Amino acid sequence: MKHSVLLPAFLLLAATAIRPAAAQHGPAWTIDLDAALARAATSGKDVLLVFTGSDWCAPCKQLAKEVWTIEEFTKAAAERYELVVIDSPRKQDTLDAATVAKNEALRERFAVNSWPTVFLVDALGRPFARTKDYRPGGPAQYLEHLQQLQAAKARRDAALAKANDAKGPARAALLDEALLHCGEFVPMAPYAALVDDLLAADPKDESMVTHRWRARRASDALEIELPKLGQAGKWKEFVARIDAFLAEHRPDPLVQQKTLFWHGTGLLRAGQRERAAVSLERAVALGAETEYGARSKALLPQTRKD
Repeated sequence: MKHSVLLPAFLLLAATAIRPAAAQHGPAWTIDLDAALARAATSGKDVLLVFTGSDWCAPCKQLAKEVWTIEEFTKAAAERYELVVIDSPRKQDTLDAATVAKNEALRERFAVNSWPTVFLVDALGRPFARTKDYRPGGPAQYLEHLQQLQAAKARRDAALAKANDAKGPARAALLDEALLHCGEFVPMAPYAALVDDLLAADPKDESMVTHRWRARRASDALEIELPKLGQAGKWKEFVARIDAFLAEHRPDPLVQQKTLFWHGTGLLRAGQRERAAVSLERAVALGAETEYGARSKALLPQTRKD
C-alpha cells in the first residue's frame, strides 16, 4: 500500500489557487459539496468526498488514474453516492479566490492534513467513515472497500437511536459509541451539536468518556493552528502550543500518538533532535503499525542525522 502524503506541518498548504480537480477526476465528479448534499437529501444517497492534491500528490494521481476516472467505478459509485472532490494543489492562479477559500474551509472543517483522504458523508454533512492511502486493486476492490465502510453508518445510527431514550452518563456513553463507530479520527466540526450534547449530558464525566471528546475537539483546533505556525517558521510557538494541549487534556492513545508525531516534527524543525527523538519514540511505543506510529517511525532516522 502506498501511504497518503502526510505533509510536515511546515509544508501544509495555505489557501492556494487550484486547478479544478473535477477535470482530473472526470465528469462524474463535482467540486460543489453543498450542491451534492442538497441532492443527497432528496435522493437518499450518501456523499463520497475525496480530498486530493491533483498536481503534486503521487498516490492521489494514481487513485485518479486507476479508480476515480474508470467507468466501472464511477457508474457503480454514482448509483450509491454523490461524488465530490476537493483539491489542494500547489499551482497558482487557476481558480478564483472565493473557491480557494471555500476549499480551505472544508479542509479545516474535516480536519484534513494528508492526501488523499476520503470520507463517506451523510446528507447532513456528517462523515461516518474515513479512509486514506492509495489502495491497489482498481475499481472492484475500491467499491468493495467502500461497501465495508458503509456499514459504519448503520452502527452509528443504532447507537444514536438508543441515545434518544437515555439521559445523563448513559446518554453520553451511547453518543460516545456512535462517534467511535465513525472511525479513528472523526472530525469534530460536523458533529459539533452532538459533541455539545454528549458533554452536557455528563458534565462530571461519570461515564469516563467526555474527556475524550474535549480532547478531540481541542485536537482538531490544534491541527488548524499548527500549520499556520509552521508556515510562519514559529517553531518555538508550535512546540509550546502542543505542550499546552498535552498539559490541559487527556487524549486517548490515538490522538496522543498523533500529537506526539507533530511534537516531534516541530522539535525536529526547531533543531532539537534529542527531544524530537523522545517524542517520536513515545509515539511509536503507542503502536508502530498505526497511521501515526508508522509515520513517527519513518521520521525517527532524521533525528540521528549529523
